[in-house]
Amino acid sequence: SLFEGFGLPVLEAMSASCPVAASDAGSLQEITAGVGCSFSPYETEQIADALDWLVRLDPAERARQVAIGREQAAHFSLERFVEGTRAIYERLC
Repeated sequence: SLFEGFGLPVLEAMSASCPVAASDAGSLQEITAGVGCSFSPYETEQIADALDWLVRLDPAERARQVAIGREQAAHFSLERFVEGTRAIYERLC
């Protein structure tokens, strides 16, 4: 992706126990926060290296990536979103 306004596909992948390789464009660095492998969407060699990294993950590292990805995804739960939005509205009223 060359630009992501929020990064829902990456968040969904982490929530679904998938290790991620994501571009460093837009909000994706904030969403991944160092989880997985990042790459420039303009550098085909970096994209290929990231995909190679995903394919070659050994079972222990894959399990570690899944665990930290799920932990990171939990920071962006629907409940937190609703609570944060409500808090903003309450401050405005």
